[in-house]
Amino acid sequence: MREQDQSGYYRIDATVKITGLSSETVLYCVEEGLVRPAMTDSDGPLMGPVELARLRKVRRLTQDLGINLEGVEVVLRLLDEIEALRTQLARR
Repeated sequence: MREQDQSGYYRIDATVKITGLSSETVLYCVEEGLVRPAMTDSDGPLMGPVELARLRKVRRLTQDLGINLEGVEVVLRLLDEIEALRTQLARR
């Protein structure tokens, strides 16, 4: 199994190496909707640059700041809301 497909998206093995998260944590994030894979193929989810950046946030929150995955879900939701509000304000 290749770590990266032809379109430049990364499989779980490569995602783990790039983000520093365990495969269990990456799959948990996908299953719980914290990260939506850019694509999926017969080998599973594929991550692009946006998903890798989000998973790096998960790593920083869990490993550097000591927040559990349930707390990470709340933090990411709030960060998403802040970004949406910033986008709305910028359009005015």
